[in-house]
Amino acid sequence: MGTCPGCGTKPHTGATLCDRCREKLPGYGPPQSRPQRSRLDAIVGGFAIFVIIATLAALIFPKLIGHTGGGPAPATADVKTISDALEHFRIDTGRYPTDQEGLSPLLVRPRDVKDWEGPYIDRIPIDPWGDPYRYHWIDNQTTPFVGSDGPDRKPGTDDDITNQGPGWTSSQ
Repeated sequence: MGTCPGCGTKPHTGATLCDRCREKLPGYGPPQSRPQRSRLDAIVGGFAIFVIIATLAALIFPKLIGHTGGGPAPATADVKTISDALEHFRIDTGRYPTDQEGLSPLLVRPRDVKDWEGPYIDRIPIDPWGDPYRYHWIDNQTTPFVGSDGPDRKPGTDDDITNQGPGWTSSQ
């Protein structure tokens, strides 16, 4: 135990102020603490950490399991969108695009086509596995074939996604 810095008197045990000059004694009193963070600061900090972890997980997890595509649901939606656009093209022009033209007449007017009211689609999508959708038109078909080879990227397998039903390939 030391002495009062103001007057030099020796304080009694447990005193926080000098009995003689009433000055605060060093080393006594409640311990000094750091300024406390507000509750809002803690919530914001926790949320920021959560966002960082979630973002990293969203970027890393698909690569770890080897799948980065959207799966069959987006492919099914794309096939339907393309099929609908083809039907609108047929209604306006009286025909479907030829195999040679492919899907480009849905975006750009072919030179020999009258009554083209397109574009019929914003863009020609790529399937969730990075491949273009296949298109095939045979004159005696009721609708042209539109499809994706699916995740195995092989035509005619069970995972294909087409507008013709399961097991249908463009060569039929």
